[in-house]
Amino acid sequence: MNTKEKISNYQLLLAQLETLLWGETSALANLSNASDQLNLLPLNNRQAMLVEGEEVKVLEE
Repeated sequence: MNTKEKISNYQLLLAQLETLLWGETSALANLSNASDQLNLLPLNNRQAMLVEGEEVKVLEE
């Protein structure tokens, strides 16, 4: 995949995530929805971190 295709794919992903997450106020729901969307992509490494106050939770696939 060349640079132009990567940029196009990331722009599409951003638009999809903005639509998917718009209006949702729950951080956990947004994290779950974004994770599901990212699972559709052929990425090698995905990791999410949820910060609640002083606590950091690392959520791994």
